[in-house]
Amino acid sequence: MLKNKNFALSALAADLAIGGATLTVATGEGVRFPATGTFRAVLWDSSYGSPVQDLTREIVTVELNAGDVFNITRAQEETSAKAWALGSKFAHVLTAGKIDEIEAGGGGDFLVMQVFS
Repeated sequence: MLKNKNFALSALAADLAIGGATLTVATGEGVRFPATGTFRAVLWDSSYGSPVQDLTREIVTVELNAGDVFNITRAQEETSAKAWALGSKFAHVLTAGKIDEIEAGGGGDFLVMQVFS
């Protein structure tokens, strides 16, 4: 079951290569995200105010490694992996995959998050 936490948003503290399996968020901001289990997040270019605007956004499945470092499974929910630059945005969001899980009875807590403006 995917985990949830409200308003979890940060930026990458280092570049993420296209084949990268871990990412690091800004110092001290790892606590904004679920500490156990896996969750879905989106990466997008910081020049956009919202992942909705960035057509190359990427959904990843994420699990905390330690502190501000996360293990990721790339290119989830019909998105493609790409290289992400230092400062790219990273946010825990409600995805179609999470909604499918809820509808299938996997439930968990329901996450509601305002779309970025």
